Amino acid sequence: MNTSWIISCLRGRVPTVRAATGFTLVELLVVIAIIGTLVGLLLPAVQAARETARRSSCQNNLKQIGIAIHNYADARKTIPPSAVDNYPYQNDNMSGGEALNKNATGLAWSALILPYNENPVLYDKMVALATSSGTSVSWWTQGGYWAGQVALTVVPAYRCPSEGGTGAGPFGHGVCNYGASAGTTTIASAACVGLASNPSVSGDQGGMIWAKQDMRFKDVTDGTSKTLMVVERASTPEKGGLNCGGVACAYAGGTWAGPTVQNSPATCGMNTALCETYGGGSGYWIGRSLWTYGHVFLNSSKHVGGVQAVMADGAVVFVNENISDTTHALLRRRNDGQNFNMPF
Repeated sequence: MNTSWIISCLRGRVPTVRAATGFTLVELLVVIAIIGTLVGLLLPAVQAARETARRSSCQNNLKQIGIAIHNYADARKTIPPSAVDNYPYQNDNMSGGEALNKNATGLAWSALILPYNENPVLYDKMVALATSSGTSVSWWTQGGYWAGQVALTVVPAYRCPSEGGTGAGPFGHGVCNYGASAGTTTIASAACVGLASNPSVSGDQGGMIWAKQDMRFKDVTDGTSKTLMVVERASTPEKGGLNCGGVACAYAGGTWAGPTVQNSPATCGMNTALCETYGGGSGYWIGRSLWTYGHVFLNSSKHVGGVQAVMADGAVVFVNENISDTTHALLRRRNDGQNFNMPF
């Protein structure tokens, strides 16, 4: 027994036992409300910081792509074409001495620069598969044969981190969130037919990277610092889904291996929409289009306010989605001879 308690009782003073104190229900609710408010204030900041990091990583992807294209041009003496096709083109006519043989059909610029973008093993694997095939290789129509093969590989350097997901594009092929800036408007069927007889001039929409196979940086007469070379393209539908009600119209991203290969002269032998982009013309804006299936040809991103791009000189810039059609078109053409103030 507690001695002090006994002494207190003998002196006539019975000590009181104080009840344990704690939070009332109201106080607890107030604390919870304060914590919830703080979390609500901090969450946007955390999300913004994460997006900043993802955007920086995307910017680095584009920087490495720009360096790889320049290294390709130094080694091959030509800028890579947007895609290699042996109908109506012949791969062995490439002035750059491309290593892949005529069986390697439908390879995109992003596949051709793999050795210069820290992916030589993947490139060699693709060459081995292409050269071992007894028929013309389409990276799309050989579904069973290519299942699990090189075209299905996800290449981190070609994915914008803001996209999320697994990195699998159409039909499970590795996605590419960066498209070659081919010009202002899509190639008309009539021009495509002309490619077979005159591939050096037909189908040119004035862009930096298109189907021509002997382009050089000296051909960029407007200046490499004023010409877009590769621009972002999101793996999501265009904003608002304008004129985009079908399933085939709901996917905007491309693939790194190559485009779909066609057998009709009206389509130039291939559908280059999965490796080329256009813009600046009427209806081809950043992130939205007035045309059915227009999203396939344009640039878009998960970043707020616009898209990132690498210029022909290797500089990475951010292009505002509200850029004027005139300025957008001038940025996309390599030799229009127009002087203008850069918007960034």
